[in-house]
Amino acid sequence: MHRSVRRVAVLGLAAWLGLAPPAAAEIYKWTAPDGTVHFSDEPPPGAAPGVERIEPARPEVRSHTGPARYGGGRRSRMIELKKAALDLDIQHDSDLGTCRKGRQPPRMKAILYETGRAGLERLFHEELEARGFRTRLSDPYRFNRERLPPPEVSGIARITRLYFEGCTRRASMTVEWRFYDHLHRQTVLELETEGVFRRQKRNSSPSYREAIGKSFADAVSRLTEDDRIHALLDPDRGIVVTATRDGAAKPPPASAKKGSRRRLTPMSLPLRYGGARGSFARQAETLKAGSATIRTTDGHGSGFLISERHLLTNHHVVGKSRRVMVVFLDHQVEARVLRIEPERDVALLELQGSTSNEPLKIARRTPVPGEPLYVIGTPLDESLHHSVTAGVLSAERVRDGLPFYQTDAAVKPGNSGGPVFDQHGRIVGLTVSGLFTRSGASLDVNLVIPIEAALAALRIEAE
Repeated sequence: MHRSVRRVAVLGLAAWLGLAPPAAAEIYKWTAPDGTVHFSDEPPPGAAPGVERIEPARPEVRSHTGPARYGGGRRSRMIELKKAALDLDIQHDSDLGTCRKGRQPPRMKAILYETGRAGLERLFHEELEARGFRTRLSDPYRFNRERLPPPEVSGIARITRLYFEGCTRRASMTVEWRFYDHLHRQTVLELETEGVFRRQKRNSSPSYREAIGKSFADAVSRLTEDDRIHALLDPDRGIVVTATRDGAAKPPPASAKKGSRRRLTPMSLPLRYGGARGSFARQAETLKAGSATIRTTDGHGSGFLISERHLLTNHHVVGKSRRVMVVFLDHQVEARVLRIEPERDVALLELQGSTSNEPLKIARRTPVPGEPLYVIGTPLDESLHHSVTAGVLSAERVRDGLPFYQTDAAVKPGNSGGPVFDQHGRIVGLTVSGLFTRSGASLDVNLVIPIEAALAALRIEAE
């Protein structure tokens, strides 16, 4: 059966021409005895006079070597496609291309917009999951109240050029990608890929939505060929924007992957101890330099240097993160989570770059109730970094068999993991929790993990 074919020109047609499939379509044109002009992808039966064969000229699309699987030593960083959008110079009531049987041509606009809202995002996640990357589709079997880990990388896809041939169901497109790293708080990668789809069997007739969806899936497949996306999502290779790495990070030892204390082996670090010299106020700027904001993909806490490359913070600050950003007063360095002890709520971080800031000194003696204490941290918002508050050691407490110091020094969410000093500027502990009213006001009852208890929980010893 012959089919009349109508092609509709749209604004932005020039953008279409650069994205055709490599094989040219065969279109035949002839005029019937009654004067009707026919177009078809098959020649007319018999020897119809004046049959003209039309081969639309289209440039070739680059071939590709096939999708690349993720090959990192550890699970990839979690990625999500936040938005997929059409960015074509067309009116909202325009057709993008039609192939007509009879009088009512289907309209491409509705199909494309429906696909763009949800279908393309799911295609992106499915394509990457099939290649070993970790996406928002990972670990789907969760209870409603179980918290899904936040994505570490988010992407936006802009379809900037599109070609669709209604009768042959051939589709191709160009997609511009932008990827945002939640740890670095900035866009870290921009690139462009092309996607192509053409039906494999002549008698098959995929839907418009399927053809365009598969061309988008092909663009995602080509994305996995780019080594930069592998570097971004590999936790041992990740793109470092603000810190200079002195070598590739090694995967953490097996003991660091579990939170059980009995799995941790003793670890020696060049810890520094100090006596009763000077006052906190005179050393405040130096002590701030050794303190830091610990930024994760979905929040922040506080921490401090105990050696040139290692910091302490709370386990609940890092959560399930494997990498965090350590933000000092004048620079930031990426770090990996080296050890955790959830029961004691402590974590050890290792810098993946260098810093000239000096580690803080640990007090040789434990404080007693009534002595002044000082806290440095980042309460509520990162803009309030390195805030100093003061109070006294109110009491020594034991909760669930674990020792704590109680203090009335002001502490807010975001202070967690930050250093607590004695009056001489020596570390006596790290902030962990406090009591608050329902409106968020502090009740001046805050708990501190003694520094020696934190080090013992992580099996850290002085060299």
